[in-house]
Amino acid sequence: MTPEGERILENLGFVLGARHKGRFASNLHTFQRGKSAPRPPAPLYDTYMPDSSSDAIGITVARTIEDFFRVMSVRSAVYLAEQQCPYAEEFDGNDLTGSNLLGYVGNEPVGSLRIRCFADFAKLERLAVRREFRELHLGTKLMQAGVEFCRAKGYRRIYGHAEKNLLKYYEGMGWRQMEGSRPVIFSDYEYAEIVFDAAPSPNAVSLESDPYIILRPEGRWHLPGVLERSALRPVARSSVEREAIRPARARSAEKPRERIRA
Repeated sequence: MTPEGERILENLGFVLGARHKGRFASNLHTFQRGKSAPRPPAPLYDTYMPDSSSDAIGITVARTIEDFFRVMSVRSAVYLAEQQCPYAEEFDGNDLTGSNLLGYVGNEPVGSLRIRCFADFAKLERLAVRREFRELHLGTKLMQAGVEFCRAKGYRRIYGHAEKNLLKYYEGMGWRQMEGSRPVIFSDYEYAEIVFDAAPSPNAVSLESDPYIILRPEGRWHLPGVLERSALRPVARSSVEREAIRPARARSAEKPRERIRA
């Protein structure tokens, strides 16, 4: 198959490689009827399965407005109600500029983490877990998933703020206090600057990635996306044809205005 044909086969459920009578052909594709193609292992930031068991822990990227409302609800319960943080300081104008991870227990949203990306570093922030679920260590899982998310985007340095009494906790996850760390005080708490030195994921998204991978939904770079399925349809009209008919459409649109002026 050509590279274009291989993408089509992947979306249809074919698997690269064929075995017959003890021999293996790496240049052929096979399709097993009645069985789905093997699904790549889910990364830490995409483990939530809707309608899962009542105690299953899962994490996903907030992609819909309803997901975003769930994130806001978790943070309101933790920071506004429990820690009495002023509304304007908690919802600081950055919530629509980054990505949010959403943690579930079963189908109940119970934790969240915000991720903002800059030129040469990413920042993990606004970690929140509802009080009644903290014994499940979901906060640790969200932080680990956040690191993996940043590695999937190719980041080598990840930045954050830690309450000073929690430094040992973060060091246990591989974070360290930043050299020359400056004291940071906001919303009545004192924080230290911390960093995580990471190696990019072997499959990190980059300009060399397949363009369809770059088009996939945030945090779903390991699975074919809807635009790959749309590529299976034939091109309705080439860009050359569209350019050829554009002046004619423009002229036809101008005619009614000319009559009106007349």
